[in-house]
Amino acid sequence: MLAYAPGAAVDRELLAAYAAAPNSLRAFRSDVTAFDTWRRFRACGSLPASAQVVAEFLKARAGEGAAAASLTRYRASIAKLHRLCHLPDPCQDELVKLTLAAYRRDKARAAKARVNPNDRGWNARWDPTWFTGKDATPARVEYDVGDDALHPGSVTPIFREILRRAFEGGAFGDLDAKVFAEQLAQISAHSTRVGINQDYFAAGENLAGIMDALRSMHVMMARRSRERAIL
Repeated sequence: MLAYAPGAAVDRELLAAYAAAPNSLRAFRSDVTAFDTWRRFRACGSLPASAQVVAEFLKARAGEGAAAASLTRYRASIAKLHRLCHLPDPCQDELVKLTLAAYRRDKARAAKARVNPNDRGWNARWDPTWFTGKDATPARVEYDVGDDALHPGSVTPIFREILRRAFEGGAFGDLDAKVFAEQLAQISAHSTRVGINQDYFAAGENLAGIMDALRSMHVMMARRSRERAIL
């Protein structure tokens, strides 16, 4: 591009400072290349670019569907290019600023025109189907521990019943019945629930969703589980 800017030279020290942020440098290179291609195709002259040329470039990008944020970035990149070459910055001209301001106003009017005048406030995009209940999915039952309904404390009895049936089936070899009964009484599902809590938090679920999924009423326990998961 500097081939079209007689006498211009890049400030290498300033360029090295910009290069400290690789993503910003890539965006700068992309923006400047787009501007240079547009400018040369229209034979708009060499650098420094005039305010009229920059304004026309921004209008052309806007006509192609560029967002206001993208136009602001183009303007910043063009200004940076001129600073790198110690050339007058056309982006400080009032014409360039007014071009961007006019585009933002037009976008704001278009967005306002799309809003239903009967809508109000924060719920302008409210969709009642977001909170419509769904039919329950039948549960798959593989273990029974009695006739009562399941509740948050049902996990421990289920574990104990599974172990008891396994013991009666000879799964524990010559384990003494008295020792087994003592150990069975010490079984708790607390660690399992804590682990499930942590897994849910790690997966990105929020506190309300986890409490609903686990039918939990212990807010502090869920929060402590989250803290352990973070640590």
